[in-house]
Amino acid sequence: YVTLTSLRDIQVLITGFSRFPGLYTLSGNTNILNALNVSGGISEEGSFRIIDIKRNGKIIESIDLYESIIFGNIDFKESLRSGDSIYIHPAQKLIRSGNGFKNKGVFELKDNESYEDFLRFNGGLNRKVSSNTVSINSITDGIYKNEIIDIEELKNIKPKNNDSIYAVEQSYGKIKISGEVLNPGTYEISSN
Repeated sequence: YVTLTSLRDIQVLITGFSRFPGLYTLSGNTNILNALNVSGGISEEGSFRIIDIKRNGKIIESIDLYESIIFGNIDFKESLRSGDSIYIHPAQKLIRSGNGFKNKGVFELKDNESYEDFLRFNGGLNRKVSSNTVSINSITDGIYKNEIIDIEELKNIKPKNNDSIYAVEQSYGKIKISGEVLNPGTYEISSN
């Protein structure tokens, strides 16, 4: 019988776009999420999509944190060992998801990803949207451009860094119906 009474601490170097890069002493069973948390997380300019774990100067695993943060997959192939380094790449394309989407915020797309990936990350249009049209705001060569398109046309458009997309949400109100009616009560109605 073998009983493990304690774990040896490990030292891991966290570099790149970390809030506080440096050498950290961590518990022997630490995973990459713990290590990133100890270092203060990823800086505003850092990528949540491309984080490399290096061992002996070679990349042994590249982590996409969207798999964990958005989809809940935390199955990391490699455990951290003493002497490993974690490199956080700079963010690639940042696209803002505004009104009309289930998840509002800024989402990062890799260079080879499309607006279909963007819709997968933000959950698509919410139930308050009255039509399938979206508005894309972009700046190209210093010129601001606003384009209104059908959401299906997004697959034909290449996302650019700092694009912003939103849809018009229909406003709802409440009305109370009482008196001699079949179903009195409070009802939600649209702005139309």
